[in-house]
Amino acid sequence: RGVAAYGARRFQDAAEAFGQALVLFPEATELRLNYAQALARIRRVDDALVEFERIANGPDGEDFPQAMYEAGNICLVRRERATALVWYERFLAAAEKKGEASGPLVERARAMVAELK
Repeated sequence: RGVAAYGARRFQDAAEAFGQALVLFPEATELRLNYAQALARIRRVDDALVEFERIANGPDGEDFPQAMYEAGNICLVRRERATALVWYERFLAAAEKKGEASGPLVERARAMVAELK
């Protein structure tokens, strides 16, 4: 239900569906990532950041580098440049570790690191 709502750009409905599913499956990291992304889309950025941080700092956080990238984006919008830099650097390290050292997110993160240093 949440994936369908997100795909239809009904982000409030998606956030609600993902949030309800997390009650049943609190350890489902991919579900939490979807929830955080939906929260960000409805401008609940503080809540989204908490979820992205929970993912990134969790036991399988290195498997979800996108959470680090999204945390960096939120920090950048909040003008927390030093914290954004840390998140982008963590994203790049995790992406490289996963063998994902190229692609649009990696290129944007590299550009942001260069700009923020």
